[in-house]
Amino acid sequence: MVQHAAPSPAAAPHLPHDFPDIPEPHVAPGVMTVAQLVQQPGRDHLPYLTLYPREPGQTWFDRSHNGISAWINRMMYSDLKKGYATFTVMPRDEQELWFRQFAQEFNWHPDNTTFIRNAFIHKCMDSYSGQIYEWKQKWLADKVFSFF
Repeated sequence: MVQHAAPSPAAAPHLPHDFPDIPEPHVAPGVMTVAQLVQQPGRDHLPYLTLYPREPGQTWFDRSHNGISAWINRMMYSDLKKGYATFTVMPRDEQELWFRQFAQEFNWHPDNTTFIRNAFIHKCMDSYSGQIYEWKQKWLADKVFSFF
């Protein structure tokens, strides 16, 4: 079993683009917060998110082949309740559902949950915008093609 070294307890650095902190929302009584979820036993086999991955099994959002982009793409194809112009237009409860599901596939130190949530939303914003652009280009090409 891979044991992941916990990142240092130092404050996490700020995300690029002055992305605002999004605190963990209140949850219903009896429902675990995401910070509590990532503390549950049996999660050592999950990819471990840390800003400076150095050991096997550790990764970060800007690393290639870590499954994060693929996971976000699967969510776009399977879990969108409807189309949204941008990720930030998506209702906050749907964004939080995505993050809670993400927390079932990846692990991190619970003290870093707010930082991870911000990085996750930033990554979703980038991925979502890129995917919407591709879909729009395909739609425009199909529209022009069907005109002829």
